[in-house]
Amino acid sequence: MSEGFDFLGFRLQWKRKRGTDKWYVYTFIADRPVRSLKDKIRALTHRLSQQPPRDVLRRLNRIMRGWSNYFRYAVAKSTMVE
Repeated sequence: MSEGFDFLGFRLQWKRKRGTDKWYVYTFIADRPVRSLKDKIRALTHRLSQQPPRDVLRRLNRIMRGWSNYFRYAVAKSTMVE
């Protein structure tokens, strides 16, 4: 469990809480869903796309809102900053 494992897009791992000696199970976002999200965004925002910007922004909004709602309980500060 200290190495962690992936389950349903989350990475579950034992980690020691900063400043204490207690260990907790942390839930992170796995690498694969992040790559998948980036691929979707790249495909949708291709420079030679003939789609109207309004439709692209609506689609992007739906994708990002759904993705962030699914992963809302994960520890994602470092993932979102990248």
